[in-house]
Amino acid sequence: MTRLGEKADPGPVTPSMTPSVYETARLVALAPWLAGDAARVDFLLAAQEDDGSWGGAQGVYAWVPTLSAIDALLCAADRAGPRAVRAADAGLRYLTMSAPRCPLPDTVAAELLVPALGESLGRRLGAPLALPDGTDPTLHLKVAERVRKGGLIPAKLLHSYEAIAPSCPPLGEPPGGRDCLVGSSPAATAAWIAASGGPSRNPRLVRQLEAATAEHGSGPVSCPTPITSFELLWTRYAQETAGGLHDRDQAATEVTAMLTPEGVGGAPGLIPDADDTATAVYLLARLGRPVDMQVLRRFETTSHYACYMGEDTPSPTANAHVLEALGEAQPDDSAARAKVSGWLAACQGSDGSWSDKWHASPYYAVYCCAPALHRYGTGTAARAAVRRALAWLRATQRTDGSWGRWTGTAEETAYSLLTFARCGALKPRDTEAAVIHLPFPDLPAPPPLWHDKDLYCPLNVVRATARAARRLTRAGARRG
Repeated sequence: MTRLGEKADPGPVTPSMTPSVYETARLVALAPWLAGDAARVDFLLAAQEDDGSWGGAQGVYAWVPTLSAIDALLCAADRAGPRAVRAADAGLRYLTMSAPRCPLPDTVAAELLVPALGESLGRRLGAPLALPDGTDPTLHLKVAERVRKGGLIPAKLLHSYEAIAPSCPPLGEPPGGRDCLVGSSPAATAAWIAASGGPSRNPRLVRQLEAATAEHGSGPVSCPTPITSFELLWTRYAQETAGGLHDRDQAATEVTAMLTPEGVGGAPGLIPDADDTATAVYLLARLGRPVDMQVLRRFETTSHYACYMGEDTPSPTANAHVLEALGEAQPDDSAARAKVSGWLAACQGSDGSWSDKWHASPYYAVYCCAPALHRYGTGTAARAAVRRALAWLRATQRTDGSWGRWTGTAEETAYSLLTFARCGALKPRDTEAAVIHLPFPDLPAPPPLWHDKDLYCPLNVVRATARAARRLTRAGARRG
């Protein structure tokens, strides 16, 4: 089959993110006309686990990518042949016999995607599919009905528009600018194209999908993509943490250019959020650049800061970044710092860790929260929270010196070492066995631990964080 937009291979591109099973499968199901369809099917087949699932992480995150992959492979059965059917059958056996029935983890729009995919797959199979505990099987239909009645797709829903697209055709023109996917999502973009007349009616969005496939060789795709603002901010943050931000004028120019009066979004097509905005404010303050703090106040609630208005779950790590921004850019506002630090201390787990909706690992959340409270928190509760967090880190170090939720990883080991260093608590015993888990000069592809619709890894961000950990631990060793 000739695919729309078929063109010469542009050559290898260094990816900044791991590819997404969920998003890639949505393109197989919704955009078979897009160049690279066979490569996407091959990617899905290669990514299947031995137990028939997709998503790894000991099955905790399996529902969204596994449902998406099964549905896509059944769609592609005519063009992919028996291998696709066999893989889909193995996935179905996993879902019916082995998949955990506990409530879904707090990944992006899981409460909409799982029932939407379950409904689609149930239609193909001619029988309803049992879903995880606590899942509302009609929530996507209810949301679609509310959106239709309101006549406007809320900005926060654009990233997962595919969940409501069959029941809610596009309202108006495609959102975003010339170089923007719908909601920074290949899946949402493919759904928009399918529900609004097909590829011939949406040439701009087709071009954006083609660009999204180029990062991984015109086959699988990542989500969100491209992560321009998020990647730059978090990489610069890691560099500044380790004292390695030498090109200060260039960094200040880059961050200033992305900060609008509404804040910063992590990627083109995503709405501004408190997490990226606070990190931009913090960096500019550290670089000696003035910032209008009104840009951050627009996310403030009575008790904490919302990533965006209308969010369902607040984020401790975003509030930790807000606390750092307040501490650097507005240090005299002790009331604001007291509110955020009190909220962070109150949401700490009983074991001393934090959990967060943007990352699977508590080590990332502790890396964000403990140093922010140590440096900018106010009151005895903040100091006690830091002590508990450091005690939890020491208690959970693995016998080989690494740290990790499921197994020791370089990423989580870097977070742990950086937490000790930034809290002034780094000791030789913390580093001697741990540093061997931070390969030099760069990490191989780390496992995906970050939350979007399924797990992903922002490769450049994680590698910059590992470099920062190596730098600080070497400095600590010299001082010791």
